Amino acid sequence: MIDNLFKNLSEIAPDELYVRLSFKAQMQAWEQSRRHSNPVARNQAYLGQLCWSGFRDWLAERFESDRDLAALYIDKLSSLWEFIPGIPIAFGKTRLLLIPSHRINPTDFIVVQEWVDIPAWVADYYLNVEVNLEAEEENCWMRVGGFVSHLELKRKGEYRESDRSYFLRADRLHRDLTMLWKTTRMQGQKNGVDMSPMSHTSVTASAIKLSPGALNSPRVRLQLPFAKWAALIENETGREKLYWQRVQPPLSHWLQKEKKGVESALKASGWQLYRQVFGRPKFAGAFRRREIASTAIESYVKRIDLEGEAIALKIDLMQDGEGALWILPQLRPFNPSDRTTCLSPGVKLALLDKRGTMVVEVESGRSSNILQLPQPFSNSPGTPFNLQITTRKTSHTEYFTI
Repeated sequence: MIDNLFKNLSEIAPDELYVRLSFKAQMQAWEQSRRHSNPVARNQAYLGQLCWSGFRDWLAERFESDRDLAALYIDKLSSLWEFIPGIPIAFGKTRLLLIPSHRINPTDFIVVQEWVDIPAWVADYYLNVEVNLEAEEENCWMRVGGFVSHLELKRKGEYRESDRSYFLRADRLHRDLTMLWKTTRMQGQKNGVDMSPMSHTSVTASAIKLSPGALNSPRVRLQLPFAKWAALIENETGREKLYWQRVQPPLSHWLQKEKKGVESALKASGWQLYRQVFGRPKFAGAFRRREIASTAIESYVKRIDLEGEAIALKIDLMQDGEGALWILPQLRPFNPSDRTTCLSPGVKLALLDKRGTMVVEVESGRSSNILQLPQPFSNSPGTPFNLQITTRKTSHTEYFTI
């Protein structure tokens, strides 16, 4: 199927990779982009989502092929677009890296270093994608304005240390896309920068060393030496953790819904007030047993889907008279209309510290409709921790900062 597609692609006109972008697609991409921490990241996610959808639409329309014939070669792009732009697409063994931009007929082409020098992320070809969005739907489109191979980008491009990117004049891009399709099965050897592998402990240590200001900066990728940053962002777990630390407010802010942006950020991260979904909560007896005098108390819930099972992750928060925040996580089936439904046997809820070390774990039995940690816990503001939900075949991790 891939071979036949390449044969058809080689016969198209040079300027055929053009597709209109509907208002519906733009709205869907915008909704997805709201899950990011700053305007730069939101724009990267918006263009990334929009162009990935547009590229698949173009394939389906132009060749009457399966929209999913092209696949992404890196998972969890939301956490990727928080830091860098680009859409990593695989056609069989061929990799295309789409770099979208609002600039039409630009004078230069810029690719961040991560896509060029991280060996596992290197593409065969880098495509300049121009995106035009106007008030009239018929004037909204994307097109490929040119491309360059990895080898050409390394040899002819200028590396800029100031923003860790490769810069190439636009007149050096190949305009004739027939050349791209004809050579997709004749890639040369691709080489990234030789980087020694880093252990999970080293990756975690690099993230911990980031100051709060550096962590939340749109230019966080420039705050560490490239080798350490590359190891951190290439590691899916490390990248996801860093992403959630940036987009999800610290728990100490969850009780301060009047604080600017807290409510919208929580909603974008999938969190809702428990009482809006399940009704008024009955706070766990663990709070009462500790005789904590509360000045504020609230519960939030998020739906987690694992192996076809909808699980509600509930977080009970209580602030005591001295300002300390107490936290009690809980799992239950996400079924607001039936409180008697039970979790599947063998579901586990674990509390992990900032280094990923397990602190405590509980497991559901044959008839568990609620699963919670034995005691609430507290720590100083800014302390990170993880909650891991595990079923028999898969697991999901949520990242928090107190």
